[in-house]
Amino acid sequence: MIYTIENGILTEGDRPGQKVGLFSLSEMEKAVEQYGLDSRVCAEAGRNRYTKFESHPGGDCLILNVPSTWQKELILHRVVIFISQEKLFFFSENPALIQEAVAGRLADGGKTCWELLLRDYLDHLAGRDSLYLDQLEQGILDLENDLITSRKTNYVERIIAIRRQLMVLKQYYEQLCDLLGALAEDENGLLSGRYRRTFQLLEGKMDRIYHTVLNLRDYVTQVRESYQAQEDIRLNRVMKYFTVISTIFLPLTLIVGWYGMNIQMPEFQWRYGYLWVIALCVAAVAGCIAFFRKNKWF
Repeated sequence: MIYTIENGILTEGDRPGQKVGLFSLSEMEKAVEQYGLDSRVCAEAGRNRYTKFESHPGGDCLILNVPSTWQKELILHRVVIFISQEKLFFFSENPALIQEAVAGRLADGGKTCWELLLRDYLDHLAGRDSLYLDQLEQGILDLENDLITSRKTNYVERIIAIRRQLMVLKQYYEQLCDLLGALAEDENGLLSGRYRRTFQLLEGKMDRIYHTVLNLRDYVTQVRESYQAQEDIRLNRVMKYFTVISTIFLPLTLIVGWYGMNIQMPEFQWRYGYLWVIALCVAAVAGCIAFFRKNKWF
């Protein structure tokens, strides 16, 4: 789909003026040929698998691997953006997201420029990611609460899943901040001073989101360490109980070993020898239990 910016008004259609194109990735080669874009756009899009900025004499190329924070599963969607004095072309695996940013400008009467459209698109993605991070933070809080209340749940899988999502977001925002910094430097002189400042502010916003991701990653690490500490305490408690039980039965084992020897002992001839052995065993167990209880070992 092609839009035209004429006298600061965004309208649908291919007319003389600055052009804004929304295409799928499968339409890239055709659009490059039809609108005379730099052929290196296709080469960069096919070669790079991470978010980066490329500056060419014919214009700038932005390559983004956008995490799908609007879906249940965090999947990377490729977006390629080509910028020149007369063109702003988006090539995306999900053009509907770009359409949302453009639709907002159309609803405002179409007053815009390509810098604001690009800013709106990136800001739109950041807004979605902020909501996603809020949900992720709530998920970590719920995980910590389940850990405290000892509810039966699979803590390890939940922690690993959250850490994997945060790792994807960390890499994305780290690279996106570098991209916006390079864009604000404007090597090809495409931005006016006012809009260069706009992208510098946007870079600051992305940097704050990046640090939010880092803070959440540290939070998950603390929850994991708390879980590990609680498991260690639980294991130590179990081992303590087993040790106490083993210690209680050690005197009985000694008595059984003593009277199990194949020799003739004087007590065998005693009328109350059997009762004496029973009383000795009970006294040994009771003494051990009393000793352990007094020292609060169980």
